[in-house]
Amino acid sequence: MEFDEFQQRVLSGDIGARRIVVAGPGAGKTATSVGLIQKLDSEIDPDSGDQIVFVSFSRAAVRAAFDAFATGDNDYRSEVAAMTLDSLAWQIADDPSGDSGSVPPDFDGRIRAATRQLRDRYDGELDHVVHLIVDEAQDLSAVRRELLLTIIDALPATSGVTIFGDPLQSIYDFLDEETIGDEVSAWDALVEALAQRSIGETFFLENNYRAQRQSARDVVRAERLLRGADSATRTVLLDELVSDLTHVDLDELTQRLSTWKGSTAVLARTNADVVWLFDVLGRTGLPCTWLSPGRKRSVAPWVAELWQFTSGKPFTRDIFNEFVSQRDSLVDGVFRSIVHATDAGSFVDWRSLARVLSRGIDPIEPWFNAEDADSVAVSTVHQSKGLEFDNVVVDGSSAMLRPAKGTPENELLLVALSRGRQKVVVLNQQTPFIRKLPGAGLYYRPHPRTQKAMAVAIEPHHLQSERPVGGEGGQKALRIRRRSHPVTFERLSTGGAEWPAYRCLIDGHAVGSTTEEFGRNFARVIGRSGQTNGWPDLGSVLLEGTETCWTTTQDTSFWIKPRPLGFAAVEWKKED
Repeated sequence: MEFDEFQQRVLSGDIGARRIVVAGPGAGKTATSVGLIQKLDSEIDPDSGDQIVFVSFSRAAVRAAFDAFATGDNDYRSEVAAMTLDSLAWQIADDPSGDSGSVPPDFDGRIRAATRQLRDRYDGELDHVVHLIVDEAQDLSAVRRELLLTIIDALPATSGVTIFGDPLQSIYDFLDEETIGDEVSAWDALVEALAQRSIGETFFLENNYRAQRQSARDVVRAERLLRGADSATRTVLLDELVSDLTHVDLDELTQRLSTWKGSTAVLARTNADVVWLFDVLGRTGLPCTWLSPGRKRSVAPWVAELWQFTSGKPFTRDIFNEFVSQRDSLVDGVFRSIVHATDAGSFVDWRSLARVLSRGIDPIEPWFNAEDADSVAVSTVHQSKGLEFDNVVVDGSSAMLRPAKGTPENELLLVALSRGRQKVVVLNQQTPFIRKLPGAGLYYRPHPRTQKAMAVAIEPHHLQSERPVGGEGGQKALRIRRRSHPVTFERLSTGGAEWPAYRCLIDGHAVGSTTEEFGRNFARVIGRSGQTNGWPDLGSVLLEGTETCWTTTQDTSFWIKPRPLGFAAVEWKKED
């Protein structure tokens, strides 16, 4: 690798150096991290058992780092590990039973448990770490910031620490549980805490290696001005930048997207906007991928297909290779990952694999659903953090610069604009008014006069996950239909039911059913309560993809579940 003068300054420190590195988007953080690991590794005794650890708040950053250096593990003299801070916490804290099926784990609880264990019962878990590299440090919430500081306190005095971060991309302050004052950001709180630990030397990566064409370079130039500006001036500068970029409406966007080369992302401010954009773009025939919110990644459907292939029995490498031979998307290395994660011997037990899947903490594992490189990624700005694309379309810039309530979201807008390598354009479109039901994660479009729902957002979590629906016919339909296929709904509830229930259909095959929670919340947004004479039908939405679900409550079993996404029209009809 060729490193610039700013990167060289970071690489010139010794193995025990402790410092902060401020680096904006595209500044070469990952390349610098790889170079730093290679340099430190060259100074380590291969028989010492020493470790170099790379951690990040962002799954995307871990994925990028893993892609960059984990494939060269055999060439390293030391042990090199890349993981999220959450994953490190699970390794430090006592391991739970994991028998809760596909219920998401309590990540914050595990973080707090790891912090307590390091403080109260430290047992040498970090004694072999000679250098800790932390990325995206500006995004650490209070509970994760406390864990990081506790880890640093537990490191040997000779261990080095390199903290990468960028206050201009600090968009997760809302996760901070502490009251740190209006003028003190999460980044400022971290820097102050690091200074108390004699970590105050600061380096800056000044160059940009992401921007390749004019609009992306315009964002980089604006970013340099923003670093020395106060909040009001940043708003003015960003407003000028947005005005100078290319603006398109939805019709023009759908025509252009099919002609653009490389990866493309449409970034919106809220989850409701993302669902609506996915629905609108998908119905024009554009293949779309939803970068779903939250920490839990969905498990790929091939896991359930492997379960069917093995008849639910423990499997060996030979059996797995026979399964892989029928699927071009899998390689033999996946089996090694499964064996490592489950601590299996010659046979992999499905209950052990279920425990691994229940944690869902490492994005680099091969059993997670992979994004489709040939489709348009639709995402919130927050979910795109740490990613980059050839082309970026930013929706909601006016709402970020001039919100109806609160202060301008300058950092959020900058993160969105800086994801692009080549084209960066602004989407001008009038989003329909969408409400969120108080106390529930249900979005709907209200009637302008009655305020009752005319359309309701259907998301994957609105379908039951406790059992498969539809039998082998439904499972076969899901194996064939993976994305952008119409999903219809059959009304099950009739007069007298306290809430509506719907069966999900693909090509006439039952593949899912709505949850009781969805039914109760839907009843609220259509203005019905208690027993009623009838419930409305629901229009179709698109299939965003499929995933594996499982249960270990009684007998262990796995199945494929659909992931519908979009706004379904509320259709009132007379009872038969």
